[in-house]
Amino acid sequence: MKKTKANQSSGNPTLETGSDRQISVLIVDDHPAMRSTVYDILEDEGFSPKVAANGEEALRLCMENDFDFVLMDVQMPDFTGVETFRRIKKAMQARFQDSFPVPYSQTSNLSCKTPRFIFMSAYSVSELKEECYRLGAIAFLQKPLDMDEVIHLIRDRSNPSVLLYMVDKEVREASAKALRSADFRVITAESLDQVLINARQISHRFVVIESEIPEVDEDSIKTMLSQTSPFSQLVETDAQQNPAVLLEELSRLRANPIRRETVTSGW
Repeated sequence: MKKTKANQSSGNPTLETGSDRQISVLIVDDHPAMRSTVYDILEDEGFSPKVAANGEEALRLCMENDFDFVLMDVQMPDFTGVETFRRIKKAMQARFQDSFPVPYSQTSNLSCKTPRFIFMSAYSVSELKEECYRLGAIAFLQKPLDMDEVIHLIRDRSNPSVLLYMVDKEVREASAKALRSADFRVITAESLDQVLINARQISHRFVVIESEIPEVDEDSIKTMLSQTSPFSQLVETDAQQNPAVLLEELSRLRANPIRRETVTSGW
């Protein structure tokens, strides 16, 4: 498991700008040393971690807490990480109906928020990865974990970055303001050249550009962006579109990202 001190942050990462609530992470692994090591690293980074030794415990804790992320081992002795994910989703969707395996007397303190799942496994099985992504996981990471990658992923999923270009300055700034109000990290560009220059330097989660710009070959722009920033998601927007509509679309994509193939992940 790799972690470099140089990348550790000095502050506590939060999900909401101006909020003191730390990002909460549930670590699920049947190996005590693994749980302890990951817990210590995440706590040192300012996150709020908890641990579970098996799927049953993970299910109970997810029902009792509003976790932002679950870091889930795939291979566990009682039921697998994938099966645990299915049970948690089913339980939350059922909203504590009789089919949910928690006594009714305990439901007053239960949560119905579905966290974002990151799977980890010592084995790279394509069918297993496909199943995790199909169920809605945001990543499938190979053990031994690169903790810098885990930390970057959690932080980016919490406050994803957006590179935004729209021709009209007022529209551009209004859209940026709307996105920032929802905790997106926004960089605005005043030209498509600036978009391409910035995209070469920074891997943004989203690159938003205005569609149907006069005298611009959109296919060429898309091709150049795919080459300069292959892990960014391109989103086209209408110049007349209400900023609230763009915010709604990016919020939906943040919660349910389109899978992207990399060596270890699906975002």
